[in-house]
Amino acid sequence: MDSMLLRLLFTIIGENQPTLLSSGSSVVAALDRLECIYGAVFYEIFKTIIVDNGSEFADADGIERSARHKDAKRTTVYYCHAYSSCERGTNENINRIIWRQFPKGTDFDKVTAAEVKCVETWLNDYPKEILSFMSSAEAFKIAFDRAA
Repeated sequence: MDSMLLRLLFTIIGENQPTLLSSGSSVVAALDRLECIYGAVFYEIFKTIIVDNGSEFADADGIERSARHKDAKRTTVYYCHAYSSCERGTNENINRIIWRQFPKGTDFDKVTAAEVKCVETWLNDYPKEILSFMSSAEAFKIAFDRAA
């Protein structure tokens, strides 16, 4: 497995599944894939995306630009202020959970895809107070069903 950063893409209505991202182009490519998979429902589920100031999120135009409709906007991206973790409270809590399995400094060249998938599954199935004790997977399914 190539060296990668574990990042989470968040939406206003809940958390999406964690995705391995290593660069701005991989963030845009991941959103392009999601937009193609979900079609019109994408625009209802991913109305906004809140990110930190990491270099992988530097391409705001690419993140916001639709892959399906030329010159259309697929989402709105918001950047949190630097050193203001309170603006990303849920993200910080999830990072702590992830760091239990993959401590800071983990060499992702030595982490298997199966290990990452195990943490993703556990995290997506874990009930969260912010989601009225539903899991992220349950909240996403409800949002998807409403938008469909």
